[in-house]
Order: sequence, then structure tokens, then C-alpha cells
Amino acid sequence: MNNKYESHSLLAYEKSQALDLEPKLNFKKAITGELTQNLSNLCQNELIPFLLQQFGNGYWGQQCLNIAPQTFMILQHFGIDCELVYGEVSINGTDEFDTDYDELVKELENPGTAGFAIHVWIQIGKDFIIDPTVAARINKYYSAQFPSHQIILGKSKKLLKDLKLEYKPMLAGAKYVTKTCNIPLKYNAEAV
Repeated sequence: MNNKYESHSLLAYEKSQALDLEPKLNFKKAITGELTQNLSNLCQNELIPFLLQQFGNGYWGQQCLNIAPQTFMILQHFGIDCELVYGEVSINGTDEFDTDYDELVKELENPGTAGFAIHVWIQIGKDFIIDPTVAARINKYYSAQFPSHQIILGKSKKLLKDLKLEYKPMLAGAKYVTKTCNIPLKYNAEAV
């Protein structure tokens, strides 16, 4: 693997398996131009209006633990093979959440004992990212012209090149949210 995101994602997958999170990531899934266009259309035309109705048009930059699992469930409902990923995102070289792997594991082992720093997004295949909340942070801290309520999506290299977003996966699996936040999530799409 020549992509830093891909190697970190694979490591997060392996660590998550060892922690019994049962991640369902299909690293062999082909991300075609057609799939990318379909996902983009789905996010713009279906997901954003739904999320705005659910969460309002306030600041979403600290809402990833609420909004990403909801997005995951909608994508699963549409039969899209995806997984929740937990870690850090860097914007223009600045880590946004100070996420720490050991803290993520502590929260998993003893949920609710303290607030923990985390960013959550959705991954398809080996490196396709869907992030419903990071746009709010870009708008608030980096560029007021950047639309705050949009879903950022694309391959990790393209997001790094075009938007200076570097994703750092640490754990994966919907079971993490179920265990730490008591949000029951189901897979409807099978990772094949």
C-alpha cells in the first residue's frame, strides 16, 4: 500500500478486530467514478436535507458522534457497504480533536467515565471517506466562505490535496459507538 491513509486504515482494522469491534471494511471494493457520482448525489440531495432536519443548521463541528452514525445508518439503508471510523483529522496541518488511540481504548473499556477526544467519519473501500461534520470546522476556523453544511467525500489523497484534510484512522466498527454511546447500529449492507 502506497497510501498513508490506507496503511493506517488497515492497522486500525486489525486493532479493532483484536478489540472485538468486528469492523466490516472491504479493502478490495472498487471505487468507480460512477459510485463516486452516485454517492455525491445521494449526499447532496438526500442526506444533507435529512441531517439538517434532524440536527438543525447550527454548528456541527462537535457533533460527529451524533451525525456520523446517523449518516452510516442511512447509507446502510441504501445498501452501501460502509463502516464507521474513529480517529483524528488534520486541517491545514493542525490536528482538530487531539484524538489519542489509548484514550479511545479507555473509553471503550470503561464508557462514560470522562469526555474523550474523537472524530468519526465513514469509510468505503480502502480509502474513500464520507465526513458529514468537518465542513463546519473548515467554515468556522479556516474559511468563512466554505459551506458549513455539506458532506465532504472523496478518496483520502484527493481530500488531502484539494482540501488539506488528512484523516488518521485509529479504530473502526459500528460496535464502538454501540459500546461507548449506547447507540445500537446494524449493518444492512454486507461487506463483500
